[in-house]
Amino acid sequence: MRDWQKNDTIININKGYALRRLGVYSSDVAEEIVHTFIPINNLCVLSPETDVCQYASLPLDTNVAQLATTTIPGNTARTLSPYNTENIPRLIREGVSRVLAQHHPDEIIKNYKSIAHFVDNQFYYHKSDVNAIITTSPTNTLDKDIGISRFRSNSMEIIRKQINNNKIGFEYLSHTDLKLFLTAIFLIIDASYTVSNFQVSLDIFSQLILGQSVFVSRYCSIGQRNLLSPEPCLIISTLFLRTPSDSTSIFSIFRLIPLPIIDNGFMYTYSKLPKIIGVNSIDQTFLMWNEEIDIKECTFSRLVQCRTKPVSTTLLKSSCISQLFDDDELDTSICEVSRTQNIDQDIMRIDDDIWLFSNVRHTEYCQIYSASDELTETILINEASVLRIPCNKTVTCRNSQLPTASCTQHRVTITPAVHLHHRLPARFLVPIKDMSKTIVRSYQLQLNNKINDLMTNFSAKRPKMKQVFEDYLNYIASVIAYILFLIFIYLMYLIKYKQQRALKCIASFVQDTVSA
Repeated sequence: MRDWQKNDTIININKGYALRRLGVYSSDVAEEIVHTFIPINNLCVLSPETDVCQYASLPLDTNVAQLATTTIPGNTARTLSPYNTENIPRLIREGVSRVLAQHHPDEIIKNYKSIAHFVDNQFYYHKSDVNAIITTSPTNTLDKDIGISRFRSNSMEIIRKQINNNKIGFEYLSHTDLKLFLTAIFLIIDASYTVSNFQVSLDIFSQLILGQSVFVSRYCSIGQRNLLSPEPCLIISTLFLRTPSDSTSIFSIFRLIPLPIIDNGFMYTYSKLPKIIGVNSIDQTFLMWNEEIDIKECTFSRLVQCRTKPVSTTLLKSSCISQLFDDDELDTSICEVSRTQNIDQDIMRIDDDIWLFSNVRHTEYCQIYSASDELTETILINEASVLRIPCNKTVTCRNSQLPTASCTQHRVTITPAVHLHHRLPARFLVPIKDMSKTIVRSYQLQLNNKINDLMTNFSAKRPKMKQVFEDYLNYIASVIAYILFLIFIYLMYLIKYKQQRALKCIASFVQDTVSA
C-alpha cells in the first residue's frame, strides 16, 4: 500500500474503485496561530487621522492594544471542538506576547519594510536585501518582484471594514503576500499541497479557522527597543487547527467509490463496501464508516472531527478491503459483486474533472470548446475509459454535456497502468479493459462459490433427510400397530361378549326345561 497522503484522487483501473480525498483525521489535534505583521508608518503618511495612526504616534505606556476578535460560531473547525469565545482570544493574546518577546518582528519590518508572516516558529517575508536576518531561514523568503507593491495602500481601511462587519478575511493582503501567506500555512497543514488557486486554498484554510484578532503595536516588539525609530505595526493573528507534526496516528480520509462496468447488457459493481475509509500508511491501520448514522457522527472537512473517537482496525488478509488495497494482490474474489440489467447511466463523475465512460456502444465524439480562444477539439472514445477533461472548457458528447470543471489542482494517481502526479496533462484517456475482466471474473467466481455452497449444503442434508424419512415410516408403523392392537382388543371383547350371551341362553333354556 502506497503513501496515500500525497494523493487527492486514486483510481484503480484494474480492480475497479476510486478514492476521493476528503481530509485528514487524528485523535490528537493542536491549535496553531499565524501572525501577520503589517508596518503602518507609510500607511499613516496617507491616513494620519485614523485611530490606529494616532495611537501609534502618541507617547502612551501601552504598547499593544487589541482592536477586535472575531469568531464564527458555525464554522467547521468549531463544530466539534472545545474552543469558545473566551479561550480563543486568550490563546491568541498569549501567542502574540510570545512572538513579540522572543522573535522581534520589528527587526524585519525595519530592515525590509515588508509584511511578515510568522507561523510554526518561522518568519516568511519578501526579501529585498541579500542579507537575511539570523532568526529567519533564507528558504522562507521570496525575492521582491519589481513593480509589485509590498502591501496594499488601503490595508487599514479593509481591516477596519472587516472588523465592523465581524468578518474573518485576508483581503488586506496583496496578491504576492497572499501567495506567501498560503504557502506558509500549507507547509504545516499539508506539505505536499501546492497553492494554485487562491480562492480554493483560502476556502480550505477557512474550514480550519477558530478565530482572528487584530492588534496595534507601537513598537512591534515587547518593550521600547527602538525609542528613536519605533516601528509601529498592525498584527492580524489567526488561530486555526492542525494535526501535530509528530503524530503517528494521522489517517488520510477518502470517499470510496465503486466503479461500475457494463458487460453483455449487465452492469457489475462492488457492493457492501464502506462509504468512507481512513488509511494510516505508517502502521497500516484503517478507519471505516459503513452506515449513514456513523457518518453523521463526524464532520468531514479538511480536518475531520468526530463526536466519538473512531475505532481503528488492522485488515485481515481474508477481507475484501485488503484485496482491493493490496498492490500485490490481483484477485478480488472475496468482494461481493452485484449484477443488474437496470443501467440508469453510461457516464459517471468520479471527481470534478474526471469521468468514467462505462458503456460505450458506439464511438463517442466529444467536442471540447474553449470560449477564451474559440477553438474546438475532438476526443474519440472507442471503449470504456476514464477521461479527464480540461478545466474551464465546455465538453459536449453525443447525448450529454459535461459540467465545466474548475481549474483546481488535483494530485491524481491512476494504478496500476500509469502514475500521474501533479504535473499532468490537461486531459487523459485511459481504457479500463482489465477492470471489466476483474469485476466480471469476481462475479463469476462468487456465483460459482454460491452454487458450490448450495450443493455442499444439500449433500450435507441428505443423511438428515433419510433419517427423517425413516423416522416418519417408523411413526406410521407405530400408529398402524397401535390401531391393529386396538382392533384385536375389540375383537376379543366382542367374542367374549357373544360367548357370554350364548351361555346365558343355554342356562335359561335348561332352567325352563327343568321347571316344566
